[in-house]
Amino acid sequence: MNKPLPNAVFSLLVLPLLTASLVVVFLTMEDESAAARYAVVLALAYLLGSVPWGYILLRWRRGVDVREYGSGRIGMSNVLRTAGGKVAALVLVLDSGKGILAVILAREIIDTTAGEVAAGLLALLGHNWPIFLRFRGGRGIATG
Repeated sequence: MNKPLPNAVFSLLVLPLLTASLVVVFLTMEDESAAARYAVVLALAYLLGSVPWGYILLRWRRGVDVREYGSGRIGMSNVLRTAGGKVAALVLVLDSGKGILAVILAREIIDTTAGEVAAGLLALLGHNWPIFLRFRGGRGIATG
């Protein structure tokens, strides 16, 4: 059976760990080699992109799996079909934000255009194929 991680585990464990990882990266990566900075930032960009906001918000708000409705995706357009405009607007902001945050993280830590592009692409890949939902995600429109 392909069950995703339970919401409680995701909310209580993964999101705080991801936040703590971002803080640690900002505080410690300045003196590391370029390869180490790329490796850490790009891994975090993928994990940021993998946060399934449409899935999380629909589970919390309605107790449903958004992938069982409409297009079967976790993004804003399917959330709009399933839960309405207010939740869809929030998902749009959060999905866009994770792509923006990945690029900002790369800009601050890696400080190259190639690093920013790679971080943005990995956030997009994370949204489309999130590890937290067994690689079944969105289409990447808002995140891209």
